[in-house]
Amino acid sequence: MLKLLVYAPCEKVILATDQTVSLISIMESVRVNVAVNLPADALAPIQWSILSLWKRDEEIPEPIEMEERSEIFRPDGTLAIREVSKITVSNDHVFYTTVLQVPIFPIGLPGFVKVKCHTRRMNPETEWAEFAEFPLFVVHQPVEVNEETRQAIEAAIIALPEKADK
Repeated sequence: MLKLLVYAPCEKVILATDQTVSLISIMESVRVNVAVNLPADALAPIQWSILSLWKRDEEIPEPIEMEERSEIFRPDGTLAIREVSKITVSNDHVFYTTVLQVPIFPIGLPGFVKVKCHTRRMNPETEWAEFAEFPLFVVHQPVEVNEETRQAIEAAIIALPEKADK
C-alpha cells in the first residue's frame, strides 16, 4: 500500500509551503574529537533530521492509520533512540512525508550507528515491518590535551546526572 521512496538522515530538512522537500547534507559519518574514553552510551547535542518520503500505490476504501518508528542503534547493537510518528493514509494524497528532528546523536562508540525505519498499521494493529536501514559511521578522532584538562574532562563525565529513563 505504501512504498518507501526516501529514508535519509540529514543535517536539515526544509518543507516548503508548496509541499516540496529539500534535504541539506545527507549524513554519512560523524567525527568526534576525543580526549578521553567516552562512556558507551554518550550522547552529543547534535541537531539532525530523518526524512521519510512515502508513496501510496493503490486506492484504499477508507483512511488507514499508520505508525512509523525510527530507531537508532549504537555500534554494539544497543538502542539509543526510538521515536514514533503517525501517518493517516487516504485517497486524498499520493505522497506522505515525515520528518523526525533529533536533538542528540550517540557518539560513545566508534563504528556504524544504524538508523532503522519500521511501520505498522493501527486499524487493525499489525506487527512492525522493517522498511529501511541507513548506516552512519562514527569516527573517534584522538586529540592531545594536557593532564589538567584531561582530569577536568573525566571529572565532568563522572559528574553527569543519571538518565531519567533508567
